[in-house]
Amino acid sequence: MAARALTYLAIGLLGLVIPVAAGATTITINGGTSGTIPAGLPNDFISGGVLPGPTIGGFYGARLDVTAPPGSRVLLDFFGAEADFANEFDLGATVVFQHAAGVNTMSANIASPLAHFEAPLGAVIFLGFTFRANSLAAFVADGANPDNSTHTLLTPNFFLSCNPFNAAAGSTVRNCDSVYAFLDDGGGGPDADYDDLLVRVTVEAVPEPATLMLLGLGLLAGGRAFRRREMTSEVRR
Repeated sequence: MAARALTYLAIGLLGLVIPVAAGATTITINGGTSGTIPAGLPNDFISGGVLPGPTIGGFYGARLDVTAPPGSRVLLDFFGAEADFANEFDLGATVVFQHAAGVNTMSANIASPLAHFEAPLGAVIFLGFTFRANSLAAFVADGANPDNSTHTLLTPNFFLSCNPFNAAAGSTVRNCDSVYAFLDDGGGGPDADYDDLLVRVTVEAVPEPATLMLLGLGLLAGGRAFRRREMTSEVRR
């Protein structure tokens, strides 16, 4: 009887819940110029084995746009920095990650970030993040990222990659659930190594209320189907 109950319950769930999606969640890399990093000195995330090499494909001068259902969250992971200057990553007015001047730290691998942060995601287009660099005297924000594809900038800028495991320029897609943001703080000149701070940005959707309601209806329908079946069996006996 217990096995039959589970079967009917599963049928009710499959019939009512599967056709309904929880909502599209996408981070889009907009604008910019496709290319690879590093374009100058070695990138320590590659040479240190955190990411494969010898280069990473992605985009210079791009911005992040977000499409997510209500109730979604942004997840941020910090993998360290190789920089002589103090740099940090802010989300809105919140200081999320900091790197102290003259102290180089780096995670052992991509599965082991040094720090993790989560926050509710409002109805936004830009995430509103900012890199502060050069002992916090300079900054670069999402939506105002200069294009350093010529590798001549002396100001902070960042490189975006949906897939840091693919070395071909532009081979990374522009739409994904996680984007890696590589900061070049510009403090050491146009070295273009992009290892002055590395943050992974992930948008995580939660089930929409309609989906949760249908889940409940599926449970109810499954229970009723089971009850009708059992009552019919009792009558036939």
